[in-house]
Amino acid sequence: MRNFKKFLALVLATLMVASMMVFTAPAASAYAPTGDYADDIALLNAFGVDVAGASINKFADVSASAWYAPYVAKGYELGVTSGISDTMFGSGREITREEASAMALSISKAFGKSFNADGTVFTDDASISNWAKDAVYALKGAGVINGIGDGSFAPKANCTRAQAAVIIYALINR
Repeated sequence: MRNFKKFLALVLATLMVASMMVFTAPAASAYAPTGDYADDIALLNAFGVDVAGASINKFADVSASAWYAPYVAKGYELGVTSGISDTMFGSGREITREEASAMALSISKAFGKSFNADGTVFTDDASISNWAKDAVYALKGAGVINGIGDGSFAPKANCTRAQAAVIIYALINR
């Protein structure tokens, strides 16, 4: 279980911080759960993630000298991050709710966890990309995600830090 927690922290933090959000920490006294800040990388230290030896960098938008490069490499080596194309990881762009769901399910599967859809669909199902539907509905069925309160999921909306924290917490405790 400890390894799952480490890995989950690694990949979700990579996803939130390095790949899809610009890393700009708020003032030390502020916490902005819906901002574009990505100072939650401290979560990695809490789980003692070891990225030593992680070196695969096939993404043109991830500089080998970037502080997050070993985290991206480790996620790629483990098969749970693949980027937004064969050559681009998505550094500097925010992650959508459907992308976060796909990543979260991929991490869970890497550790032998499985979730099943419960048969219900979001009211904006037609807006969810086909490649993300299995992940969205598996996480919905497990109670990891619940939509935005009006029966919809808002798949193309940016995943906020608060929403990512809910996903991380739910997966660690499943």
